[in-house]
Amino acid sequence: MKLVTTSILVLASAVVVPHANGQFQLSTKLPDDEYSALIKPIVESVATSINEHISLPRPVEITSGACQVQNAFFVPRAANNVDTIVLCTELLALMAGEIRGLKLDENQAGIAFLSETLFVLLHEMGHSLISVLELPLLGQEEDAADQFAAYVMSSEPVLALWAARLWNPGNSRNQLVPLGAFSDQHGLGPQRYFNILCWTYGADPPGRAFVAQLSSLPAERARTCPNEYNLMRTSWERLLKPFSKQDLLDNEEPSRNASGQWRFIESMDSGASRLRCSASGTIELWQLGDSFDGTMRQEGTCIVRNVPVDNSTSGQVTDGNVTGDQLRFVAEKCTYTGEFKHQHMRMEGSVECAVDGSDKPMTGTWQAVR
Repeated sequence: MKLVTTSILVLASAVVVPHANGQFQLSTKLPDDEYSALIKPIVESVATSINEHISLPRPVEITSGACQVQNAFFVPRAANNVDTIVLCTELLALMAGEIRGLKLDENQAGIAFLSETLFVLLHEMGHSLISVLELPLLGQEEDAADQFAAYVMSSEPVLALWAARLWNPGNSRNQLVPLGAFSDQHGLGPQRYFNILCWTYGADPPGRAFVAQLSSLPAERARTCPNEYNLMRTSWERLLKPFSKQDLLDNEEPSRNASGQWRFIESMDSGASRLRCSASGTIELWQLGDSFDGTMRQEGTCIVRNVPVDNSTSGQVTDGNVTGDQLRFVAEKCTYTGEFKHQHMRMEGSVECAVDGSDKPMTGTWQAVR
């Protein structure tokens, strides 16, 4: 089963902000199966990251295996007297099977599996922190564990979107709700779906309109999401502060993220003014970590020796990278560099495009707004 590419495994190390004492331990009894091979890099990266930030009084083991049920568990002080997180093979197989049914390309399938596994693992880590650190709670523990997972993943809205798919109302597993679900400690699937999306959107509403749009998050709920996210974040930070080596989330603004749809315009010429081009259109970008890619569609005109030529085209955005407020990407034969402006709602900069049959590129400027 091929679901996670090398690039996706590298991504796992960047998903959770930055191993010190190693209190979260990967079990040496991890079964030798295809799912263990998939989840091992994810588990190791997340455990390393959490250990960088939080001190635990005793170790928590993370393992996987057959449970005879499609689930994941935190078992406090199990038979071996060790607190244990168990990711059931049956749940991993279910997620992998459903992702295969979506007929995604390998890269997208890897992102989907990474996202869902991350959320499940972080949810169970939330349970383990509540138990081992004896954290006080007001409300259901399952809701608090969901909040912890969403809180840690809030810096990666694309991964949160994929993770929420587990409880999407359109998912066949969530359409028929048995009576017993209403008495379960977990919230109903669709409730969890909209909660995750609300908190992800609430971390940076101006820059994450695409989260609300793609998930059909109702406007009346969206208005409350910034307050919901802030309350969730400050509550978890206050609970974890006595055990923290450093803040679990860096204090950088989460809005340095290019994900979403942008309207853009550009103009350029070849210095000698024998060739001038202008265009406008849309760019759709998806950022994970510091990298992004996407698609570009444009309409426009080039003037070649005073003769107008159609400049309409569409293609892929590749090699995108964000460093602080600066960004760079490639589309067609053009290289774009620039920076975020106005609370990261606008991008602008310079562009350089190769010209067929000429060793001199066209240069110009571009700008885009969400």
